[in-house]
Amino acid sequence: MYTHDTTTSILNQNYRIDLWLSLYSLIMFAIDDMPKCLMFRLTLTHPENIPYALDNMRITRFMDSFKHSMGRYKLKLLYFWAKEFSKLSYVGNFHYHVWVVLNGQDVRNPFTLRHRVQHLWGLSLGDCTKAYGHIDAMNVPGSYTRHGIMVRKSSHDFNYLMWHVWDQAQYLAKKESKIHYPFKGDAYGGSQVPQRSKAEALLKLFEIMPGR
Repeated sequence: MYTHDTTTSILNQNYRIDLWLSLYSLIMFAIDDMPKCLMFRLTLTHPENIPYALDNMRITRFMDSFKHSMGRYKLKLLYFWAKEFSKLSYVGNFHYHVWVVLNGQDVRNPFTLRHRVQHLWGLSLGDCTKAYGHIDAMNVPGSYTRHGIMVRKSSHDFNYLMWHVWDQAQYLAKKESKIHYPFKGDAYGGSQVPQRSKAEALLKLFEIMPGR
């Protein structure tokens, strides 16, 4: 099992534990379930001239469309999304981040999906001309693509790549911008993972808590 020390990130109180547990269990399930994982992050912005949705209807619509699009090619997809509201954000007051995991044996470069992401997010908002959805650049040293991280459990650089995976993924779990947004519904959601993976995430959290 991946043993990267997450103590600093989870105990510095800058991250929400519920989001951290959901992300950790999703990523570790993906690592065990797929021989090779391609992981990347989306940012989906909400144009200010389109009224904010008070629920999660639009991100649900986008993820349903994205899953259907991947399913047409028999691509396995796991995901986790987080809703954010911040007047200081360069991507706009209201936006989503999505952590995506695909089978790396089927897709090698997430950048090839950029037009599909943009189009489906536009359809979800009801206006393709004003929507902006993009695949974030990660720029991991040694990675052959700057927009994602390919991880294989048997690889000699597994721990190195997983350090970068968590460094990028835990951004979705930060407390900042998730506390005072004026919207209904959950602040996050994602793929269902087995109870075993959730239990392993809880054990990991228990290991790093103070007083052990």
